[in-house]
Amino acid sequence: MNYKMIVGSLVLLFVMALSACTKDDDTNISKPTAVVSAPTDGSTYHSGDQLPIEVVFEDADELHEYSVEVLDKNLNTTIFSMSGHSHNKIMTIDTMVTLNVAMHSDFEMTVEVSNHNGEEAKETVEFHVHP
Repeated sequence: MNYKMIVGSLVLLFVMALSACTKDDDTNISKPTAVVSAPTDGSTYHSGDQLPIEVVFEDADELHEYSVEVLDKNLNTTIFSMSGHSHNKIMTIDTMVTLNVAMHSDFEMTVEVSNHNGEEAKETVEFHVHP
């Protein structure tokens, strides 16, 4: 009788061990990326120059929301803002903004992107503008 109980217990343990093992989901959930080509970090411009804004947002599955903001840190004012919604895998921003300053000014461009999985990416570039 002990023998049957031991064998039964071992079989039950074996079945429980097999059913408890589940295969991990092989789905590769990757974060979106935001790559800023221009302006470059630490670059210098002059008042009246055209500021190139070149950004590529990318996600392996599908983008969701994106934004680009250029801030004059001295005046704490936004000189350029763009945001939107995209279901593409790649989104490119390629535009120009005229820089107008009366004094030496530090600027910051922040780009953000998210995908439908809630993953996010953020990049910041700082540059200087001479009057």
